[in-house]
Amino acid sequence: GSYAPRPGDLICTGRGSAARLRYDDLPTGRFPAHCDIVVEVAADLLTVIGGNVDDAVTMRHLPLIDDQRLAVLRVLYSGPSV
Repeated sequence: GSYAPRPGDLICTGRGSAARLRYDDLPTGRFPAHCDIVVEVAADLLTVIGGNVDDAVTMRHLPLIDDQRLAVLRVLYSGPSV
């Protein structure tokens, strides 16, 4: 999509059986996923905070492409698949 994330948005990625889900295909029930909260948007960098990754709350910096869309979508959760 062409949506540019803003502070307060959730950035999510599926895990395990849900790893390849796209937004338009999200189920209405439960599915394995991890979400981070957008806390800052710069010209080329998105800053997010998430919890429950390796028993910690972490801050991550994700690259943005020229129109402030996420450049990489599959790096938010680096732990084992569930």
